[in-house]
Amino acid sequence: MSAPRGPLPSHAGQAGALDAREAARRAAGTGPLTIAVVGASGFVGRHVAAEAEARGHRVLRVRAPRLDAPLRGGRAPLWREHEALAHRAAEFAASLTVPADAARALGRADIVINAAGLARPDGAAEAALLGANAVLPPLLARASGAPLIHLSSAAVLGDRPLTSAAECAPFSDYSASKAAGELALDSAGSPVCIVRATSVQGPERATTRAFARLACSPAGTWSDDAPTPLTSALSLARLTVGLAEDAAAGRDVPRRVLQPWEGATTRSALDAARTAAGLGPARRVPAPAARAALWAASSAGRVPGPAGQKASAAQRRLELLWRGQPQTDEWPRASLLAGPSEIHGVLADTARSR
Repeated sequence: MSAPRGPLPSHAGQAGALDAREAARRAAGTGPLTIAVVGASGFVGRHVAAEAEARGHRVLRVRAPRLDAPLRGGRAPLWREHEALAHRAAEFAASLTVPADAARALGRADIVINAAGLARPDGAAEAALLGANAVLPPLLARASGAPLIHLSSAAVLGDRPLTSAAECAPFSDYSASKAAGELALDSAGSPVCIVRATSVQGPERATTRAFARLACSPAGTWSDDAPTPLTSALSLARLTVGLAEDAAAGRDVPRRVLQPWEGATTRSALDAARTAAGLGPARRVPAPAARAALWAASSAGRVPGPAGQKASAAQRRLELLWRGQPQTDEWPRASLLAGPSEIHGVLADTARSR
């Protein structure tokens, strides 16, 4: 998950919050931790590493090994056989070892955070995608005796309401690869917490810049003023490092945690960008027109092969833009760990700098 290098926003400017977090950490009896962040050079990994260091922890930046995993079992779409894919991924991981430098870092860590993976929501199945998203998580769980926090994706739930429940409903090869990584971890022997990240945004991310451009164009429209899974990288970083601190302090940490909703709706997300750009409110698409367009896009997505997968991904993006996706906050502490909402400010800053 590589991203252009540059300054990370928001971490350094929150000295008061960080001082309070440091005080809370000390009161809980946990000293500075040694945290291995796998994929620390990627978009999410950079934010997690910066947040951990800002809280006084020692960060070991571990380069994720590139794994080619030819796991496709037949002609059926992977999202129809993600459970079988998980078994193949676990077996493949059992035959591998991590590089020596990574093994040394993992061996010195109190907590391991896996922020690595390939973020290709419309990507067809390929050996690198399956290696990064399905095989690497169980490999890291086997290679480290420390608790593992694995950053997964809410894409494993498809168009269902977002939740931390174990069930998965992938709809593409990408979401199937992430679901297989989760299920393969369920059989891992080491303590594991799976964090389902939602649609994580940051000014340095290409998808965020694309959203800002869309919001400020005539196509920046909404239909239902409903919750959207757009969230900030800083929120995810706070949540992840907070979970690491909880695990080190001996607190109960759920097997799966959903990144909390940051209060953005389909309408408010668009208007945050448009207002920052000096534009008026986004237009609303009437519900009948939205239903017709989404039905047509869904039909195109049923075409077999890569063309159908790309059409399905486009339909999913349009549905999220117009209708959002409901979300259930099942673990109240997640919102506490994630801290205040940042997403509207992220979208506004991105629109101003586009």
